[in-house]
Amino acid sequence: MTLSIGAFSRLTGLSVKALRLYDAARILRPAEVDRANGYRRYRLAQLVDAQRILTLRQMGMPLVGVRRGSTDRGSLLSLRDTLQAQMEALASQLSAVNEALASTSLPDAGSAPAVVVKRVPSMRVIAKRYRLGHQGEADALLDSLFERDSAAISGTIWHDCGSRSGNVDAQVFLVPKQTKARPDATTLPGLTCASCLVGADDFDLAYRALSHWRRRRGHRQAGPYRELYYRDENNDGWLEVQLPVTPASDG
Repeated sequence: MTLSIGAFSRLTGLSVKALRLYDAARILRPAEVDRANGYRRYRLAQLVDAQRILTLRQMGMPLVGVRRGSTDRGSLLSLRDTLQAQMEALASQLSAVNEALASTSLPDAGSAPAVVVKRVPSMRVIAKRYRLGHQGEADALLDSLFERDSAAISGTIWHDCGSRSGNVDAQVFLVPKQTKARPDATTLPGLTCASCLVGADDFDLAYRALSHWRRRRGHRQAGPYRELYYRDENNDGWLEVQLPVTPASDG
């Protein structure tokens, strides 16, 4: 006994469109195809195959895995890891949306800058590290670097803002166009950070946004703050504050 594609669809819970896709992908071929009109017909015994396919697809198994009938432990573990990563990504997206919704309820919502998490690669820089009397001295040190090199990007890494030792430990740096042949160039390591980009004069706004973000997310600080200063061809400036972070669940 054979069933039409419509009848087989109703019995299996697989749509007619899905059955046609599985036929084309050689996952579930019909028992018969009428050469005159192209109608597909299925045997009752194929209900078992359809049930297995439906089970795999509901687990999120990709078509290539369904074709192979991959139900071994290794395939399922790989699928679980993929789904876990997708869940974490969705949770992060949901948290970002909730934060955006929460910020719209604040009186100064329009001035609340966005905070994003990103991976920053390592970069070659010209850098100097100093112990300072106060944070304001870092500007003069950057100016001294600019006397030797012009750069559109500069920055400061605040190893100690003075709260721990009473002394400010700062590393100022420039990102020049060329560092290959320079013996004084060094590499800043890459990092995963929460980043806030604001106008050059909105220093306090960026730090408040990052502090609020970290309290809401529960992330741990994983290194010193970095400040990057950008200036374009129109001499417009921006400040990016980068906070190295790790999720609280990482220990």
